[in-house]
Amino acid sequence: MKLIINADDFGRTRGINYGIVEAIKNGVLSSTTIMMNMPYAEHAVNLAKKEGITSIGVHLTFIEKSLSLGKTLVDKDGIFKKYPELMKEADIEEIKTEMRVQIDKLINMGIKPTHLDGHHHVHLYSLKMTEAVFAVAKEYDLPVRVGRTGRTTRTGEEIIIPSFLKTIDLFEDRYYADKVGAEDFKAFVEDAMLYDVVELMCHPAFLCTDTLKSSYNYPRLTELDVITSDEIKEFIISQGIEIADYSVL
Repeated sequence: MKLIINADDFGRTRGINYGIVEAIKNGVLSSTTIMMNMPYAEHAVNLAKKEGITSIGVHLTFIEKSLSLGKTLVDKDGIFKKYPELMKEADIEEIKTEMRVQIDKLINMGIKPTHLDGHHHVHLYSLKMTEAVFAVAKEYDLPVRVGRTGRTTRTGEEIIIPSFLKTIDLFEDRYYADKVGAEDFKAFVEDAMLYDVVELMCHPAFLCTDTLKSSYNYPRLTELDVITSDEIKEFIISQGIEIADYSVL
């Protein structure tokens, strides 16, 4: 099995940025995705360049400040509408434009993205969003975090994977919240051993003032401890698992 261990939320806070770099340099983390509309996105890019980290995708984000300011996407202050309203009112072309702006911003900062996913899985929220992200992925020839088994949108619609789309065989998203111990990590990986290419999502971080403001904070520190632990490194070796990134697709 090829296991992609991807950290979401790069660029959201300095503590998250430093934690992700630590997990890549001294742990088993192999990939990350960046939130290009966040205040610490440039800090993340600069850290990545300094540390030689290149496996960076775009964590497509539709919360807080819009980069494109599409009129069906935002309120009068340029802030994204809340999800239910956004999904109902957003024009699909404006969704695509926002995605392109986020991707292009990373490219223009000197990093070629490896793949696409979405904050809070927004890229899989509805068929409108999946249609948009698949179209944009085709334009940029980028893989998308979906998985080929049993995927539905958050509104319950079946996701049909187009023939052109590169994606993983299984997306493991259970490593989160109160399931972030070493035994949880090992159990989730063992469950996925029948598949060829698997992504396990994680959210490692050091805590800082901004990270503590997030509703998801202290478990991030536990995730960092687990992902950098000798126990997990030895487990990966003992199971014959190949740590990979999206370049294997």
